[in-house]
Amino acid sequence: KEKYVEKPKQPTRIILDTHCRTPIDALAVKGEIETLIITAEETKCDKKYGGNVKIISCSTTEEGFIDLQYALSILYKRGIKTLLVEGGGTVIWSFLREKLVDELYIYIGSIIIGGEKTPTPVEGEGFLVKNNILRLKLLEYSKMGDGILLHYRLTRK
Repeated sequence: KEKYVEKPKQPTRIILDTHCRTPIDALAVKGEIETLIITAEETKCDKKYGGNVKIISCSTTEEGFIDLQYALSILYKRGIKTLLVEGGGTVIWSFLREKLVDELYIYIGSIIIGGEKTPTPVEGEGFLVKNNILRLKLLEYSKMGDGILLHYRLTRK
């Protein structure tokens, strides 16, 4: 059966890595999937990744982070028109702050992790002004194990 069915094309993996700290033996850069590592222009990245990995230099913001608008324009020129962004609170906040998010998938698991130093899904300064608050419209939800997956669309009011 498998010899008659083509292996599906995997999406390009994109890693935002301002200082080129991704180890050469990281799972994210292994295998045959095309992987783009976006680093700051001033970063010298001389690591020898596999042939599937390309380093792309990008301008940075005043805070020293990857300029997401510029990075997305580079990706668009390479034919990448949609992204699934996975990341920590800082990455998620950066995309939300720049209004580069159309939809959110939020998984709520069946455990509670607490403490004032615990990372949150969205870091950064947040939206403190009422006019800047992001509004969401729930599109669907589904039970996943003991958790729930929420699918929202951002409304542009």
